[in-house]
Amino acid sequence: MFSILILCSQEGQEGWWSYEFCYKKKLRQIHLEDDKVVQEFVLGVYDDEATAAYNQNLSDISTLKDPRSKDASQRYHAHQYTHGTKCDLTNQPRETEVRYVCSEPRAMISSITELSTCKYALTVQGPMLCKHP
Repeated sequence: MFSILILCSQEGQEGWWSYEFCYKKKLRQIHLEDDKVVQEFVLGVYDDEATAAYNQNLSDISTLKDPRSKDASQRYHAHQYTHGTKCDLTNQPRETEVRYVCSEPRAMISSITELSTCKYALTVQGPMLCKHP
């Protein structure tokens, strides 16, 4: 379904940090100097079981995330990435929910947000989701 994202994508630089996302593999937060990684945090590794459990708990209405919206751009499909680098503030592994949303014309990382300490949401936009109801 997301064949365009099978390769790793390194984009989404926000100041000091860049992000490397590998579809169904892992998500890293990295700092580069002279094209070399000098600091790295794994924000999660793809977790098939957690993803299946998360998606199994959703009803058709809750997949809209904003139930008032009929707009496809407001809906997303999520994957769970767990078992990242241990967080020094919570003593727990980092984790990320990767959200795939409909957007034309190409696939790209559009945002990353820290929802709570060492728990993140990464949004990936792409046309492949626009074809699904």
